[in-house]
Amino acid sequence: MRTAHITIDEAELNTALIPEAETLRVRLRDAFGVARDSFSQDAYEAEHEAHQSESAVDHCIGLLSAYLRGDAALPGPTLREQRRTLEREMRENP
Repeated sequence: MRTAHITIDEAELNTALIPEAETLRVRLRDAFGVARDSFSQDAYEAEHEAHQSESAVDHCIGLLSAYLRGDAALPGPTLREQRRTLEREMRENP
């Protein structure tokens, strides 16, 4: 059975194959992380998590779409993505 987690893993691996797209890869890594976190939330923990998961996935699609269109800039990060980026940067640069 194909799960949302498997689909995101495959999307992240495919993104890694895009040449000269380091900014996109970093942004999507954090955005995919937000989506994964949303999928992992217990239904009892957050009643609106399904909406948050959909929103996180839509944001990932928006990032990739902007890159493929050749937009001058990628869409700004969501608040959850900003938090994820900050957490990652703190882990990578203690």
